[in-house]
Amino acid sequence: MRNMDRNAICHMCGRTMDAAFIYCPWCGNVAEELVSLTQQIDDVFTRIGIVCEKKTDSRIAQMEDTLGELEQDLSSLLSEARPS
Repeated sequence: MRNMDRNAICHMCGRTMDAAFIYCPWCGNVAEELVSLTQQIDDVFTRIGIVCEKKTDSRIAQMEDTLGELEQDLSSLLSEARPS
């Protein structure tokens, strides 16, 4: 992980370079716009976690709705099946 702290990705060309460079050696982009590779990876995993959590919450809500509908259908069937 120590080597990753010394690397960065250029936002202009997307190539990996040493984070100590002032300019990207590939496209000349100013290093102020560079973010360390470690930070970019952390950001990606944070966003993945947020998306997964939202997706899970959405799926749970959908299952709860479906379960509610099934319970209503079952109650309706049972009330129709009871002898009067």
